[in-house]
Amino acid sequence: SFDFQSNQFLLAFSGGPDSVYLLWMLFLYYQSELRNHILLCYINYHDSPYVTKEEEIVFYYIHKFNLPYQKYDVFYNKEQDKNFEEWARDYRYDLFKKIVEENHLKGVITAHQKTDVVETYLLQKQRNNLPLYYGLKDKNNLYGLTVYRPLLSISKKELTNRLDQEAIPYYFDITNTNLKKKTNKIRSELKEE
Repeated sequence: SFDFQSNQFLLAFSGGPDSVYLLWMLFLYYQSELRNHILLCYINYHDSPYVTKEEEIVFYYIHKFNLPYQKYDVFYNKEQDKNFEEWARDYRYDLFKKIVEENHLKGVITAHQKTDVVETYLLQKQRNNLPLYYGLKDKNNLYGLTVYRPLLSISKKELTNRLDQEAIPYYFDITNTNLKKKTNKIRSELKEE
């Protein structure tokens, strides 16, 4: 359902295992033409003491594949009406939409994977949401933007194992192990299951 060959896309990239795996899959698909189809976007939220390590991985791949990119540095204002995750999501997708429109791209490709589908479903159920679709779709409109999610059939564990087997470097965000947040609590429970 994805027409990647004849289009150009924005790639949401964090340097974490999901986005690194997605970038590698796109490289295997496009080979030497990768830079003609992908504009990489990295947002540094300055939300962890380890962001310099994250940035090192991001720029390692930018240089490795000679990719065009846009980098943004942003800071969360705790006095806003939104929690960090909500604020970051709104900021991210508003920015993605602007970049896609300015560069006449087809849409944004994100590295959501099977584990994200389950997490989203569990959060929707926990909140008693009644969405038109539970979980995540491989292609949909969000914030007026076409979002492509080609990794929904592979779990985080599967993709991380593949990266480790191939010795492909990625950034592991230790702050994601913080169980204060609902999503991280669900992630921890999913790992146990």
